[in-house]
Amino acid sequence: MPGGKSAEGISGLIDYIAKHRREDFERTLCRKFLGYALGRSVVLSDEPLLQEMQKNLRAERRFSVLFETVVLSRNSAANVAGILWRRLHKWMNI
Repeated sequence: MPGGKSAEGISGLIDYIAKHRREDFERTLCRKFLGYALGRSVVLSDEPLLQEMQKNLRAERRFSVLFETVVLSRNSAANVAGILWRRLHKWMNI
């Protein structure tokens, strides 16, 4: 581990992350989840949503809060509209 720390087994890794890398883990989890949910790379304009996701995750400590935050965000609505628009254009051969 970085800094000469050691962890034994999965439980040791979980403890290490919880004690030393929690914020990094939460940030990466939110970034990966958001990118997957939006079907694109995360960009600078997604930063407010990422911060909201992290804040909600810290407050409620449940994975489903990420779904709720993304689905109820403007980014999600814009993405769904864009996907439908592209599919419509493809279907109509425009």
